[in-house]
Amino acid sequence: MAEIRFEDLYKSYGSNHVYTGLNLTINDGECFTLLGPSGCGKSVLLRMIAGFEMPEKGKIFIGDRLVSDGGTGETVQPNLRDLGVVFQDYAVWPHMSVFDNIAYPLKIAKKTTALIKEKVMQIVELVNLTGLEQRMPSQLSGGQQQRVALGRALVANPSLMLLDEPLNNLDANLREEMRFEIKELQKKLKITIFYVTHDQEIALALSDRIAIMDHKGHVMQVGSPADVFENPANDFVFKFLGVSNFLPVEQSGGELMVGGQPFVTNNKPTAHAEKLIAAFRPTDVNISRTGAGLKGKIVRASFLGADMDYLVDVESRIIRTQLNTHNALQENLILKEGDECAVNLNTVTWFDETKLHTEGVS
Repeated sequence: MAEIRFEDLYKSYGSNHVYTGLNLTINDGECFTLLGPSGCGKSVLLRMIAGFEMPEKGKIFIGDRLVSDGGTGETVQPNLRDLGVVFQDYAVWPHMSVFDNIAYPLKIAKKTTALIKEKVMQIVELVNLTGLEQRMPSQLSGGQQQRVALGRALVANPSLMLLDEPLNNLDANLREEMRFEIKELQKKLKITIFYVTHDQEIALALSDRIAIMDHKGHVMQVGSPADVFENPANDFVFKFLGVSNFLPVEQSGGELMVGGQPFVTNNKPTAHAEKLIAAFRPTDVNISRTGAGLKGKIVRASFLGADMDYLVDVESRIIRTQLNTHNALQENLILKEGDECAVNLNTVTWFDETKLHTEGVS
């Protein structure tokens, strides 16, 4: 069993308080991602799970086993925690072959030669390195080296895998390929994965649940990828989970106004605040050359291949929209700078302007 439980966890570095009373549970067998901006303390939490660092206060359990107690100083050594760790920089041994890199934990554990060969070859096949067992790391691509690191972490059959932004050094295509491979590995092996990243696409693609942290290490929301994306707890979560637009809207006498223009939407706000923020994604924006909607002007038009990307000035506020290039051609919506347009929104998430968490939203 590899449930991870944090009870009233505290950790600081001088005056920088990273965690102040964290309580969180990662369920056995799930892929749980800690998502947040750089410097918020994601890797610190991973290092405490691994036993590389100690909390100042609070307890960490893996299953029913207490592995760190900040109050008493009690700790279980990293090599006795039944876990595998994969780092951002691969950390493969440059002087060892693929086979020897993956075999290293078994050799340290003094397993027999026959067992080592059997286990390593099973893992080589599992991480798609068949035929490369005798190659050196210098002869491998970045993606292949990351597979070696994954194989080495998996070979001892850990109940828990800790992944510290392992895909950051890969190009976009490899990142996409590897995130799906990691998810497939987790399904096949039925192990618990604790994944740390600042990349929301990876988090949404991989996770059973996500915890989203702000810059100060506070957990803003925990939930499934669909839940946190569709029902964000606050504006910080909304902004962190992809490209976002925030449009100030005033509410008076049941009317919604953006600057001097009336704002019509199907999902009206339930809050009674006078000043609101309408939050929406570029794909939630419909534009037309004429007709009803907020009047705007194109200030940037970018051809991105499959999509057209526009920045639109609406009452001195810039919003971003994307539409399929094929559809734009069919509907005569290949626009250029200076063209006027009408803007309508499919879906809006409402926030009270006086309760924002994100600087610069308004």
